[in-house]
Amino acid sequence: MCTGGSETHRHEMTCKGDSGGPLLLRKRMRYFQVGVISWGTTQICDSKTVVKDDDWPSDARDFHISVFSLMPWLRQHLDKDLEFLKDT
Repeated sequence: MCTGGSETHRHEMTCKGDSGGPLLLRKRMRYFQVGVISWGTTQICDSKTVVKDDDWPSDARDFHISVFSLMPWLRQHLDKDLEFLKDT
């Protein structure tokens, strides 16, 4: 999965060190984890560079691993420790 946006619709960008963190989606005032932060194309958060919202590179993107594609592995290794919802 990819986030980052375009000239007309930008998403918050991740920074170096954010890898492994959650990608959350808000739906009806609830938050759901849909991905895990993996890597990005542009480092806009280093201490030497101050990037304001208007100056974000339009081609900056962050890439995430989908939690849904990991479900079989998660169930296999965590089934004894977590209670998973039944598939519908």
